[in-house]
Amino acid sequence: PLPIYDDEDDADLYALIGMEYLYLDKFENAREYFIKCLELDNDDYSALYNIIYCFDFLDQNQEAIKFLNQYLDKNPYSEVAWHQLGKQFFVTKDYKKALAAYDFAIISDENFVGAYLEKGKVLEKLKEYSEAIENYKITLALDEPTSFALLRIGHCYEKMREDELAVQYFYKTVKEDPLL
Repeated sequence: PLPIYDDEDDADLYALIGMEYLYLDKFENAREYFIKCLELDNDDYSALYNIIYCFDFLDQNQEAIKFLNQYLDKNPYSEVAWHQLGKQFFVTKDYKKALAAYDFAIISDENFVGAYLEKGKVLEKLKEYSEAIENYKITLALDEPTSFALLRIGHCYEKMREDELAVQYFYKTVKEDPLL
């Protein structure tokens, strides 16, 4: 008897073919197979990340934004898709839309550390340092402190000319990661 395959098997097969195309640097082909994988398994975030990786490598940010918006029409509570959309808007310097995307990622998952970190980076670009610090501090409360968040807080305080607080956070950064 012939083996019986289901959508999950097909999704795995598409993902493997996509990975092979990635190894060959054939990003358009890889993206198409990852899209097929995602069509069969909407929750396959590795496929979603790989699709966006292909768009990024091909420098197709507008196409990535269009793709993510279509994906979000079907999956409006996908924190990963909102996060990736925010990153695309950040790259295209559309900071207001990036903030909105990160807010939706946070609404979808209030414990999504990556969304708070990225939102902090956008707020820094907008010179809204106090709000950036608030977002970075949320990440410290949700997860183990990261040297990145501590360093960014220090830079924000430095920009606000609060040198004592800046130095305190720079010390915390070095304690967390001596190579910094």
